Amino acid sequence: MRSFSRPSLRDSRQDYAGPGTWFLTIKCFRAAWMFGDVIGQEMHLNEVGLIARRLLLEIPKHFEHAFIDEFMVMPNHVHLILALRWRDPKLSPAEDCERKFGRPVPGTVSTIINAYKGAVTKAACRLVGEKLDIWQSGFVDTLIRSRQMLEHKRAYIRNNPANWGKRLRRRVTQNRNAPLPTILPGQTVARNPPLRVDSLV
Repeated sequence: MRSFSRPSLRDSRQDYAGPGTWFLTIKCFRAAWMFGDVIGQEMHLNEVGLIARRLLLEIPKHFEHAFIDEFMVMPNHVHLILALRWRDPKLSPAEDCERKFGRPVPGTVSTIINAYKGAVTKAACRLVGEKLDIWQSGFVDTLIRSRQMLEHKRAYIRNNPANWGKRLRRRVTQNRNAPLPTILPGQTVARNPPLRVDSLV
């Protein structure tokens, strides 16, 4: 019997267990606008977007070697800079940093992001009372190799809402049947805290 598997998006030459700093993009399923809208060059989060933001900030509580620098929850994706300050002590030196036969490896970038995506999905489904397909499989990663690259990615993330309209002139209409919570009247969104990983690059 033939078997089929999706090729990994990870670079086999990189150590995804850390230490290291990555620029990551996590996309929504079928590019659906799950997290809110950009209005006047500012991101306005709906209730699902607020969940995505809150749980992103809670990552270091569950993975003490992880650190969140700049981030932005956009209508249909999340950008973040994730730093791993040391290798997770639960990960043995002989263990590869990629999945082996589907087994998650503790403390790696993939394990952290998959845990985050699962937590967001669970909380959002509980909010709306039914199943939601929130995330596209996998994520896109770039290893940050210099301070110049770090500053470039920070600026890209900060300017994402302002550049949103330049890249996207019409709303995505896919996945229309998904129940998207609306922005509540008078709802405000706190600014991203000034987290930095200057000492890590």
